[in-house]
Order: sequence, then structure tokens, then C-alpha cells
Amino acid sequence: MNSKKKLLLSVVFISLFLFISLVSAANTITLDAPAQDASISGTYSINSTLDSNTLNITSVEFFYKIGAGSWVSVGTTTNTSAAQVTFNKSFDTTSIIDDDDLTFNATASNETGAVTSDTSTGVDIDNTNPTATWGSSAIAGTISFRPSESWIIQTEVDSNGVDSCTIFIGSSSDTISASGNICSKTYTAISFGIDTGVHTAIIQVHDGNEDLTNSSSRQLIIDSEASGSSSRPSSSRSFLRNISNLFRNIFDKIIFWN
Repeated sequence: MNSKKKLLLSVVFISLFLFISLVSAANTITLDAPAQDASISGTYSINSTLDSNTLNITSVEFFYKIGAGSWVSVGTTTNTSAAQVTFNKSFDTTSIIDDDDLTFNATASNETGAVTSDTSTGVDIDNTNPTATWGSSAIAGTISFRPSESWIIQTEVDSNGVDSCTIFIGSSSDTISASGNICSKTYTAISFGIDTGVHTAIIQVHDGNEDLTNSSSRQLIIDSEASGSSSRPSSSRSFLRNISNLFRNIFDKIIFWN
């Protein structure tokens, strides 16, 4: 074999080696969205990015699973050009139930069948607004309290998930963190910053996606002369006090008469 043929064969083998190396070279894919521990809702765009070696990538398929369940395909996006490095897929999150333990995966395939993938765990899907229901220990709305007397603002346990609650009473408000999907806190009129009188109380419940729901309103009566847990109207107490003063005056006059 002469030198020219040897040189030609060498060039062919080197070219073939480079081609095979390029086709079978490992790619790196990054699942950009959703990120780990992200909270998503509605129609969501799953996004992924490949490294610079994209000539041999044919497609990227996206998957999700709930907890330890089986993988479910969201769909496949094919490579449309040698310069394509981003692959996206739209996902309707309302098609599955709300859950806070989802894993998403992006898997890229090349011409030789080799794959590379990336995952995001702990993703929360939340398409349901929280509920805002007064708890059994909350103010009943027919009880008068002294300014220094304590009372409770409370919601019922919400299976849809509660992150925080904002309590509105009159022109004052306070935001508290939820614990165990319930909001509860003890106040006095003094600590909440409200004066004597009849006030409207509302609880606004927030979830992790900043969805919110307002409760029904209740009346909170702050009376400096309230007897505590009595629901008796203040006019009745005034009447009894007047009767008491009348008898005291009559008793005093009888004493002085003697």
C-alpha cells in the first residue's frame, strides 16, 4: 500500500472517529423550570436547557410523578435546528390533583439512543383556593369583652393548605403564620389596637401561591363595662345599675331619716 493510500485511509478513519465521537458525545441537560421546591399552578411552561453540544440531540421528553408513583409523560419536544439549546413543554397542572410532592424530569435523547436527564423534586401544584371558616374557639360575635380581656381569632383546619392569615378588625389588621393548616391567636382590644364599640372582624386566609379567601364577618363588641363572657346587652346592665343606685339612695334616706 503506497503512502497516498495510507494517508487517505488515515483521514477516513480519523473523520469517522470524530463523527462517531460527536454523535455519541455526552450531553448535559438542565431542568430550569420548575425548580426544586417550586410552587406552580394553571398552565405552566416546563423549561430545559442543553449544553453547547446539540447537533446530535433529537428530542427532549418531559415527565412527572406524584410521590413514589409511576412516571407520566407530559410530552416530547423535538430538535428543530442545530442551534437549538432550549426545549419547552406546556403543562396543564389542573389536569391532576393538588399535591406538594411532585418530581419533574427532562430526558434528552440523541441519534445513538443515549440519554441524559435532570430532575426537580418537591414541586407543589396548587390550583385550589384555601377555605376561610371560623373555628369553634373563635369569637362568637354576641359576646362583649373588656378592653383588657382576651379573645381568640381562629380558623378551622384547611386541607387545601394555609400559609398565613390576616385578621381585619375595624381599621386595624394583623398577619399571623399558620400552623398545621390552621390560624389561631389570642388578642385583647388593647393588643390589637381597637377602641370600645362594635367592630366587624374578618379573616383573610392565604396559601403558598398567595391565593386568598375571606371569611364571613363577625361582630366583636368591646365594652369597658362588660362582665366578660356575658352576652347581655349593655342597656340591660345599665338598667340593673340604675335600679341598684335607686335602692341605695332609698336606703341612705331611711338611715338619715332616723
